[in-house]
Amino acid sequence: MSEKRPLKNVTTSKQGSYVVAETAAAMASVSLVFKSSNSEYSKLRLKHAEELFNFANEHRGTYSKSIPEVEAYYKPTGYGDELLWAASWLYHATRDNMYLDFITGDGGEDFENRGNSSWFSWDDKLPGTRVLLSGVSFLGLEDSSDMENINEYRKTVEVILCNILPRSPLATSSRTKESFSPSDIREFAKSQVWGASIPANATTGCKDGMKWQISSKPNPNVATGALVGGPHENDKYIDSRKNSMQGETSTYNSVVLVGLLSGLVSTSFVPKSFT
Repeated sequence: MSEKRPLKNVTTSKQGSYVVAETAAAMASVSLVFKSSNSEYSKLRLKHAEELFNFANEHRGTYSKSIPEVEAYYKPTGYGDELLWAASWLYHATRDNMYLDFITGDGGEDFENRGNSSWFSWDDKLPGTRVLLSGVSFLGLEDSSDMENINEYRKTVEVILCNILPRSPLATSSRTKESFSPSDIREFAKSQVWGASIPANATTGCKDGMKWQISSKPNPNVATGALVGGPHENDKYIDSRKNSMQGETSTYNSVVLVGLLSGLVSTSFVPKSFT
């Protein structure tokens, strides 16, 4: 990119729990990926993940307020969901009850917004947290009160599923009377995946984009099936180059598809153990 991208950082006085906790979650998950193939790298990622979580939790604050110049680009509604997201991945990676206590204790009480369904997005990690913690309920916990709290996360996942699965009455107090099996849910996930292709002769330049944004000519490069932001909640989509919110292709859109595909190629969501 030709535009300037200045480096910013968060500190104890300029807090950024949102971005720090998100990074902690990423590193904790990476530590699990590399645990069997590169144990030293895995341990290093996990060490940094724990340090970052502690920093994010002990020095709470929103980086869009600490660094006002970024507010025009990303203005998160809060950082509590990222703290829970990071703690959940760290519990998976370490089995340390300190993280479980945070999830089922004050962290859950302050940030979980229990019983209210929402959609997984860059600004809301609670749905992902709830699904991640639902796996814990299958393994069992020694403390029955912890198990009860974890089951509350799982119940909210069920509410979300009943909101989106076919044949479920949307946004009703009764939800759905129809039961769905794990295979039904997996088949629905498969139905949401669409193939994508990029023409072999496509070329992309970093400095020529603006002239095409304001041009009425056809797109010079076509990425058939590329993942974009998508329609509004009322299912309206405005196909315009200037409508970047709906039409842009981005990493935070694509990563959701990567997560979906990763889940579909795995044999089972429920791990035999955390470590």
